[in-house]
Amino acid sequence: MPRRVMGVLAVAMLATAVTAAPAAAAAPRENVVYVSPDGEAGATGTLADPLATVEQARDALAGRTSERNPGTVYIRGGVYQTSETIALTGRQNSYVTYAAYPGEQAEFAGVTTLAPDKFRKLGDVPAGEAKWSSRARVPESVVPNVYVYDLGAEGIPTGQLNKNGFNWKPQPFAPELITDDATQTLAQYPNGAAKLDRAAVTVKEAPKGARDYFSDKTADGTTMPYEDMLELPGPVYTVVDPAAAERYATWARPAGTPDGELDNTAYETDGWLSGYFGNNYANDRVRIDSVNPADKSLHTSYPTMYVATDKWTSFVAQNVLSELDTEGEYYIDRYNGDNTLYYYPPGGTNDGKEISLTSFDAPFFQLEHVEGVTLKGLRLNGTTGTGVRLLDAESCTLDGLEILNVSMDAVSIGEANDAITAVAEYRTSRGGHRNKVINSRLHDLGGGGVFTAGGDRDSLERGDHVVEHNEIYDFSKLATYTPAGYMYGVGNTFRYNHVHDAPHMAIQVMGNDMVISHNRFENLVTNASDQGVIYAGRDYTYLNNEISYQPVQGHRRGRQPGRLHG
Repeated sequence: MPRRVMGVLAVAMLATAVTAAPAAAAAPRENVVYVSPDGEAGATGTLADPLATVEQARDALAGRTSERNPGTVYIRGGVYQTSETIALTGRQNSYVTYAAYPGEQAEFAGVTTLAPDKFRKLGDVPAGEAKWSSRARVPESVVPNVYVYDLGAEGIPTGQLNKNGFNWKPQPFAPELITDDATQTLAQYPNGAAKLDRAAVTVKEAPKGARDYFSDKTADGTTMPYEDMLELPGPVYTVVDPAAAERYATWARPAGTPDGELDNTAYETDGWLSGYFGNNYANDRVRIDSVNPADKSLHTSYPTMYVATDKWTSFVAQNVLSELDTEGEYYIDRYNGDNTLYYYPPGGTNDGKEISLTSFDAPFFQLEHVEGVTLKGLRLNGTTGTGVRLLDAESCTLDGLEILNVSMDAVSIGEANDAITAVAEYRTSRGGHRNKVINSRLHDLGGGGVFTAGGDRDSLERGDHVVEHNEIYDFSKLATYTPAGYMYGVGNTFRYNHVHDAPHMAIQVMGNDMVISHNRFENLVTNASDQGVIYAGRDYTYLNNEISYQPVQGHRRGRQPGRLHG
């Protein structure tokens, strides 16, 4: 993905790192441990004899640190391939700083670089190999330009597509393919910025959306259990556009096909519709369940959040191998555990390209019930989940991090229940107190920047979390209502941040005594309506919030730069 220079902020961070350089001693100071890509599990942890993993360093310091006697783990430069979350838990792991060794870049990679010599041209794959049985769905015209990769043979996780969207419980997204720092496109129809709208498909059947089953909508004031909501029926569409009608019959099994009898050589096995269904501000996704060319109908499973209407229809058919017809598109075939990649690279060749897959689906670090832990100067690259999660953490600091290629939020402080944000049952919890995200660069995010949940609205106890001096951009790429800063709870601060280039809002305020000040907002709210750069409301008791000194440039859509939505 395009990399940007942070200017003054980057220089300031580098200067701070340089002044913090430790002396290169043969034996470590007390509570100082070193980690290196070429370290060993049985090492002493000195600069000259480093350990191999952060977990080994964590365990070496466990129980030895305190507020008066903190510890430091210096992480030497290199790439640390990540397959499990680094868990920092409890008092025994408190008061430790995990820092990149000064002058070196330590990257934790949830992206797996695909070996160039493991790619094959689709035309060179021998006929009859069972794991390539879906190849028949690839359009004949692009076969000479399509490359394939056996991910399963390399042990590379392939993830899955989950039900996600506005006010649905966030789940990890499907792995993303990245070529020369640019995210590629999951095979879809139509291509580019075009969408299937009411001129292409019309709503034939529109069952109630899940929104109708929350407490503020039901006659008895109760909310349907979340798992039951997922079992509600999805909408049925009629395909009216001639171009779409010519091709949609392969997007799913024919209506009436028994489970287990799908012919994957002719029909898609995991196609979805992704976009807007019941309005133009709450994205959603439903699985394409079956098609019936006799009446041009397209049936879906999973409900929409809002009742589907023709007015707001704007989506793509996604994860459809038969639509892999454009440069930059890819598809992962998980059917029957085949776990194979089909890819149409830019220019029709993978020569000279660096191609990687986001294969990790969890946080890089989870800080739980710890105090005084700092992550400093690290690069966290690629997860289909959240970058860093803090639960019941106290006085912890994320300083000078770069978090990128994350499908959900870059940082999550606390958690929320499954209730929709508009109803009284919505609650945040486990936010802890006095945590900071500072001097960091958060970008290329499917979700938001920093989910900040801290403080108690019943007692007005403050969370006192601070998010400041960060650059946050290219976020909300996969979801709506996922801002650069979620300000939830009581007494949290978002200030001196540069937030830019995203399709949706910068800040959502849901709470009391927040400070949002001296931020710079540019080129935001470019895609959806009913939003503002700063969005607050839905509860008249959200009081005493300060919003001040924010230059706003490039605001294109929504009601006004700061939208107070009651």
